[in-house]
Amino acid sequence: MKKDNGGKKKSVPAIFFKIFLTIVIIYTIAFGCYVAYTYTMGDGDESGEGYFKEVAKEIFPDVFVGDVPDRTNILLLGVDADETRTDTIMLASYDSVNKNVSLISIPRDTIVTIGAVEWDLMTQNEPSLMYNYSQQMKINSVHAYLGPEEGVKYLKELVGEMFDVKIDYYAKVNCEAFRYIVDSIGGIEYNVEERLYYEDPTQDLLIDLYPGVQMLDGDKAEQLVRFRYGYATQDLHRVEVQRNFMKVFMATALNKDTIMSNPGAYAKVLIDYVDTDMPAATAVRYVNSLSGFSAENVKGYTLPGECADIDGVSYYVAYEDEKKKLAAEVFVDPKSIQENNSEGTTEEKITESSSGKLIQVLNGGYTSGMAGYVKDMLEAEGFDVSNIGDYGGEKLNETMIYVSEKGQGEDLVKYFANAKTKVSAEMTGGYDIVIVIGTGEQMK
Repeated sequence: MKKDNGGKKKSVPAIFFKIFLTIVIIYTIAFGCYVAYTYTMGDGDESGEGYFKEVAKEIFPDVFVGDVPDRTNILLLGVDADETRTDTIMLASYDSVNKNVSLISIPRDTIVTIGAVEWDLMTQNEPSLMYNYSQQMKINSVHAYLGPEEGVKYLKELVGEMFDVKIDYYAKVNCEAFRYIVDSIGGIEYNVEERLYYEDPTQDLLIDLYPGVQMLDGDKAEQLVRFRYGYATQDLHRVEVQRNFMKVFMATALNKDTIMSNPGAYAKVLIDYVDTDMPAATAVRYVNSLSGFSAENVKGYTLPGECADIDGVSYYVAYEDEKKKLAAEVFVDPKSIQENNSEGTTEEKITESSSGKLIQVLNGGYTSGMAGYVKDMLEAEGFDVSNIGDYGGEKLNETMIYVSEKGQGEDLVKYFANAKTKVSAEMTGGYDIVIVIGTGEQMK
């Protein structure tokens, strides 16, 4: 079997694409808000602007009216500089009833089996593939071997089959968008936690940031989200930093004053950097639906699985049972969620599993090694603890489990002698759950 290296050369780290993909999506939403505001919020002023807006609504009624589906699934693709390899593949599912967005990351090394028709096209483009008798390859190779048009079309089919859902649209962007987007909104004020320095001449990469609150332009923002080698947990902590950055970016990019001050920049992003099959009229229709949407309503998942060596090639193999459970959780009927949430206010009805959540454990007690002890205990129970440390705030007898959303962390209370949960975006930061161990906890 011929080795599949996922394309012809190594590209920019896939983790980088995840951050700017989300940014481009938010930017697209923000520009849609500007369009809707411009053409639907007129008050008939003397300039005639209000009259023009009313005429526009009469001429293009389908653009401004009509409900969006309860659920919309969009395949998000991040391509490298030469736009051949899909180094980031994510499935976004928008629940318009409950105003939630679920993002499922699909590792680029995920193994897939190619259909006969598509395999014939691939072998025509790349004859050496005929030696691969199993018709298996890494999912990020599909776009490279089938080409931009057929590759995207088939990726929609493959990912749809993976979760047994229909994918409505796709959006594809390249890595050049990141710096322009951040610069176009005047930069992002951000608190860099520690000294960041890394140099790699082979990638023409220099990361050189000092700690403290500062205005990050596009170049510095790129350095922030790409840095990982100096962190103790590397990729895990980079994800945390990226989540923190995204919260600040969303607050800035979705601000009406920011949008209205520079609509041309938003339009340029859509024209120059985004390739999608969603019609412009359809995109604008989602604007009213997004009213009341919060960045806190974005949930992230990863296709469950593990790395495995198959015929000398390293692949990512999905866990079928866990994949089905994930699909059942994400793609549930939105109206049934609304009904369940309206039936009562007991915590049991909104409790969410902490499995797969980003958890930090901080020692707020006097016993040395408690954070490591709790980390080992929780990981033995199947939870993922990405970071531990010491808590510098006020010491409390009871353990506090800070969560980013109501309903989280309730299944962790039982592991402590005296604990309670509290929703606090300030305490959780880039984590889903932050556990501050109380002075009353002891090692058993």
